[in-house]
Amino acid sequence: MDTVTLRDLSLVWGITTEGVRKRLKKFDIKIFDINGRGRGGIVKVVQFTDLDHQTQREILTFKQQDNPVFISNLTDFQRREATKRYKLLSYIQEQGIGHTQIDRIEYILRNIEQIDIKLAQEFKRLPSVRTVERWFELYRRGGYEALAPRWGKRLGQTKLSEEEKKLFTNEYLQPNGPTIRTLWMRYFLYCKKNNIATANVRDNWTTLTFSDGRTLSYFAVYRYLHRIPYPALVAEREGINAFERKCVPTARRDYESISANEVWESDGHTANTFVINDVFEERRGEIVRPHIVFWKDVKARKLMGFAVDVTENTTMIWDALAISIKNNDGYLPEHILIDNGKAYKNKQSLGINEAFEGLYARLGVDKHFAIPYNPNAKPIESFWRTFDNYFSRTLPGYTGKDNKNVPDITREQRKEGKLLKLSEYIEMLEKFVIMFNDMPHTGHGMSGKSPNEIFAEDMVASRRLTEEDIAVIFLKRKEAKVFRDGIRFMGYYYTDNEGKWAEYQGKKVIIAYNPTDFRSLYVLDKRGRALFKATRVEMANFMFDEVNSEEEYRRLNREKKKVREYRKKIAEITGRRLGKTIDTIAVKDQDSIKSIENTSVKLPWDKTNIH
Repeated sequence: MDTVTLRDLSLVWGITTEGVRKRLKKFDIKIFDINGRGRGGIVKVVQFTDLDHQTQREILTFKQQDNPVFISNLTDFQRREATKRYKLLSYIQEQGIGHTQIDRIEYILRNIEQIDIKLAQEFKRLPSVRTVERWFELYRRGGYEALAPRWGKRLGQTKLSEEEKKLFTNEYLQPNGPTIRTLWMRYFLYCKKNNIATANVRDNWTTLTFSDGRTLSYFAVYRYLHRIPYPALVAEREGINAFERKCVPTARRDYESISANEVWESDGHTANTFVINDVFEERRGEIVRPHIVFWKDVKARKLMGFAVDVTENTTMIWDALAISIKNNDGYLPEHILIDNGKAYKNKQSLGINEAFEGLYARLGVDKHFAIPYNPNAKPIESFWRTFDNYFSRTLPGYTGKDNKNVPDITREQRKEGKLLKLSEYIEMLEKFVIMFNDMPHTGHGMSGKSPNEIFAEDMVASRRLTEEDIAVIFLKRKEAKVFRDGIRFMGYYYTDNEGKWAEYQGKKVIIAYNPTDFRSLYVLDKRGRALFKATRVEMANFMFDEVNSEEEYRRLNREKKKVREYRKKIAEITGRRLGKTIDTIAVKDQDSIKSIENTSVKLPWDKTNIH
């Protein structure tokens, strides 16, 4: 193929012949006249080799195939345009009057409003005779589908060379995240400085013209880089964690598959409110943002209980869970969904071995840890937005979500000390929990009902704990040894009123204690069963205070009596005769007793005789 007619180029490019002339003039491609079937026997052509490679491939493809466009690939707009043009061609073929095709086309164009007013209105401007002739040529070559406009046929193509694609893609995907305009300006200045390309005077900085006649614009680069898939962009520029957080589809949970009280979840949150600490010794009097831990029923969205402190710690998580169980009349959930933080995952919570079971094992609930660094792993994460809108924003001292959004009035309230006390904050938080649990919800499975209503309708009652069970289970545990004076712990001795501790003298036991109150503790066996409650033994006054010494002697007598009872039981089981002890010596000789009483005893540190 040596030459290509302007008509063929108009069919390939999808523009008019006049549009082809303008495009060829822009690229300095010379147009020749040859003899053929045209006006006056002249046909306008160009040299095939003068065209760029992309156009050459399109012309060869167009000449070789019968249907250059497939209807399944057409957009809605293209189908509407093809249908409109097909109707016009049908009217020309069926109702056109004249000896030649041009006469028939002119007749229909003049009378189209009388023939089909709706079709005339669809054409914003009636096509010219030459345009309709071109449509007939397209229809003969490719049928109905070929009548679709070819606008946007270069969709997905770009003028960037392979080297430019690689350069812009690599730079744009850098972690520092440069903008497209920044990359373009750097490339623009580089090309000008090294005389690789010249800037278009009319377009200023937006277009470069290279020595081979190729042009490249900022908008071409912009369109190319915007075709990079968003997940790939996030993964390369922000990292894999951001990719999983922003792009990985979240699991849609079926709340109908579980029952109320079956699954509880927990999470901690630093409130967006400044308060004055008047509750805890740590940082007393300081302005703090309280840390809150909630336990929440997953199905009913009911807030089961909470605890507040100035920092997150294991104790407050346990306290919140204990309060939640008490509020639920002692009923336990079957599963818990918890965070991966240290306050939730530690030896006291998870346990060390069979002898030192953690809290979750003692409760007998199945624990499940959320996916690390994934806020979508726990439904309670979305609750904090509700908490901020319905509670934190309504209080004085609201901090906003970050330091940049702190309201001016909050800064003034903090300077003047016009903030809530922590005790007042906790009281208001209790009222918020009551309001939230009675508030209608629109979430999945809620049907406009409140958490209290769903919980009451769908609650599954499982195991139930007594108040003593709750106290023992939630206390911290440690191994301790039983000595002759009691169970030694933190420098004190502990015994029970009935003397049960003596049975374990010389052995090691498990004790459950409150780290904030050492006045008493519970003694457990190795399986975690509560044996008895022991209280701290107070030391007797050295000056023999009557009350203290009397109570001390009574305690000792009770414990001696308990030891004698244990020895009698052992004797009954083994058949052995009890040996002599201080309590079983039978002194029959009264004179011997008197002689003992009258014996003078001299102590090493005393110079006088004591009778």
